[in-house]
Amino acid sequence: MEKFLKEKKIAIGQEIKFESLTGLRVDVLTIQVKEDKPLLYTYTYSIDNLKFQEWLKSQAYLCEGPFAFTIKGVQFMIMGGPEKWDKSAFSIDDDSGDKVFLELFKEDTVFHVHRDLFKGMEWEVLIATPEERAIF
Repeated sequence: MEKFLKEKKIAIGQEIKFESLTGLRVDVLTIQVKEDKPLLYTYTYSIDNLKFQEWLKSQAYLCEGPFAFTIKGVQFMIMGGPEKWDKSAFSIDDDSGDKVFLELFKEDTVFHVHRDLFKGMEWEVLIATPEERAIF
């Protein structure tokens, strides 16, 4: 995103949308709250249940056993094949390498990402609570 902003391929405030064949959708919005503060990137992850179910049916041959893959940082775990598509799990790894499960079938997951200029860490990634989502 920073590279695209620098090259003026996208602009601050422009919404970027991505949707995979599996139905995973990622919407990205770049916001500058104050001129002297780092840019805030908001990533909204959602899944189109119908598209996911149809894609999984078309890939049934891959689901003879557990089937796992990663798209845009989200790990998909499918245990029951197309018939149990709604039992699939979605997760990300936290800083410690532990799994954080995302309830993408029930609600969108929103991440706020920005450069951390105060702690010396390169990036700060936070999962937004429902209250924090309402701010943006």
